[in-house]
This record gives sequence, structure tokens and C-alpha cells, in this order.
Amino acid sequence: MKPIKTWLQLGVLFGIACLGTAMFVAGFYMETYESPQIRYYNAGLALYEKARLDPKLLDEAVLDFDKSLDEYRAQENPGFLRSLFYPTRSSEVAALALSKKAVLLLYKQKPEDAVKAFKESISINPGSLQAELIALTMPKENLSSEEIARLADQAYVAIHNLEMLFHKSPSLQQATGKNIGKGQGYDPEPAPGQKPAPGAGKGGDPNAI
Repeated sequence: MKPIKTWLQLGVLFGIACLGTAMFVAGFYMETYESPQIRYYNAGLALYEKARLDPKLLDEAVLDFDKSLDEYRAQENPGFLRSLFYPTRSSEVAALALSKKAVLLLYKQKPEDAVKAFKESISINPGSLQAELIALTMPKENLSSEEIARLADQAYVAIHNLEMLFHKSPSLQQATGKNIGKGQGYDPEPAPGQKPAPGAGKGGDPNAI
């Protein structure tokens, strides 16, 4: 191997080393990157069960879900560069955040707000098994048949809980004038691959809101 004789050669080698280091750091960052939408959702999810038992945590959990939803809405038109380097927003997580927020709003004695949250969750994820219809409500999200089926299950949970709420408070249903549909009555795991918190989506009694 020939010795380095010029500063130019040394500069080239140093530049290559810096480029390799930068690429490694960038790759590691993207591999471990967690979007603010997912991070805030996980924070709310970590408080979700605790908040149902401890009223002092209700506001904090709802706030985390709201922050997650704010991030979701802010990324409706992310731009070319962001779309190139960062993952797309998750409609699945947004619908789950709204559904779980609705449950917490019921504990806060705000049934009207809970109805709005349930309905917004269903509008984002209506639970269709038709890929063409999913593409209309979740554009730019390429979903597999398994993911579409999971979304349908999750939507049925929101639908089921909303119907239970209408059953307990018929006056709320009269205000909407719509029949939502039948749910499955169980809460599946949300957003696999999005690094959800442990225990995400286990709702317990399927007949309890």
C-alpha cells in the first residue's frame, strides 16, 4: 500500500470516512425513528387503563391522544422531502386514538363529545373490507389484505361501543338520526409494526364501554 503523499489524498479519505459515518448515523436514526403521532399515542395508551381507574389521569391521557391526532392532521400534506424520508401518517392509529379517547370522555361524563369522537374514528376507519373503499378513506397507505381485515375488526369495536352508548342513552342516538351497524365486541391489537405499547388494544369486557 502506497503512503499518503498529499493533503488532497488525506482530505479525500477523511471525506469518505465522514460520509460513511453520516450514512450510518442516518440509517440508525431512520431504523429507530418513531413519529410524534405514534409516540403521543403510545403515551396515551400507557395511561389508558390507569386513567379508567384513576380520574386524575383522565385529562393527561386525553391530552396525549389529542397530541397524536394533531400530528396526524398536520401531516395530511407532508411534502415531497418528508414523504421521501419519513413514514406516512397512520390512519389506523388515528382511528384508535379517537376510539380510546371516546371511552375516556365517557368517564369524564362527556357523552356528547364521546359520540363525536366515536363517529370521527369510524369516519377515518369505516371498517370496509373492500380495498377500493379503504383507498378512499386512507389514501397513500398501501395496505395488505391482512391489514385491511385488522382495520375492519378495529372499526367494529368503535361501532359496537357507539351502539352500546346509544342503547344506554337513546337521546344521543336521536340527535344523530343514524344507525351505525353491528360490531364484533372485542378490541384487537392496534397497529402492528408501529411500536405500540405493551398490552395495546385489550379492552376487557366486550359489553362494557
